[in-house]
Amino acid sequence: MQKSGGPMAMSDYKSGEYEDVIHFVPAPMMNIQDWETYEIHRHRDYFPILNILLQGPMTVRDLTAAYNRWCEEHGSPKPKSDKTIYRYLKTLGEYGLVVPAGRRVVFGKTATETLYARAAAFIRYYDFAPEFWEHEASRLFSRGVTIGTERVIGGVKPNYKCLKAFLIEFLDSVESNIHKFVTSASKDELEVVRAIGENHFIEEALRYAGILGTIINHPELVKKLNDCFS
Repeated sequence: MQKSGGPMAMSDYKSGEYEDVIHFVPAPMMNIQDWETYEIHRHRDYFPILNILLQGPMTVRDLTAAYNRWCEEHGSPKPKSDKTIYRYLKTLGEYGLVVPAGRRVVFGKTATETLYARAAAFIRYYDFAPEFWEHEASRLFSRGVTIGTERVIGGVKPNYKCLKAFLIEFLDSVESNIHKFVTSASKDELEVVRAIGENHFIEEALRYAGILGTIINHPELVKKLNDCFS
């Protein structure tokens, strides 16, 4: 396993038996915006690989050993062979989630092993891209939020158009805050978030940070929301 100064860093690592040469620097964040990629990202057979690769680039053999330990600890999925893990990596690569990151050079041997890494340090699903609001799905989403909000606040009916406009601005601000954190946080701060563990909980932590940041930094948005109910 590559052991650099920090997960996902570009570096070389030497042991007594081999040297890892890393030539890939992952993007700070990747937003998944299509459902098919999201399903691969969350699939029970694939997501352990993405979680394991938070530790840094690995070979197929590294991943197989770590994957099977994951299976023992979590009770699923079933342990896999090197051949199956390689096939999973190929699929993840086709969806842009995993990339070749370098080579492992074993001393005394001419053959090398490919090191694989996540395409981005943080990978999350984001379905509120600007084009989303141009489709029928956005109308259904906004209607659902309108009805749900009316129920939970005691029957006060919000203005649909006002609430939709608020959602567009609010969610854009949340996304901006998440991007700001991922691209400007210190190495230690990023490590704290990565230490949460499973990618799903990392996504949730980033989302709530973005929401709270928007509420605190943009009181004018809170006023706009209140205006939707007046």
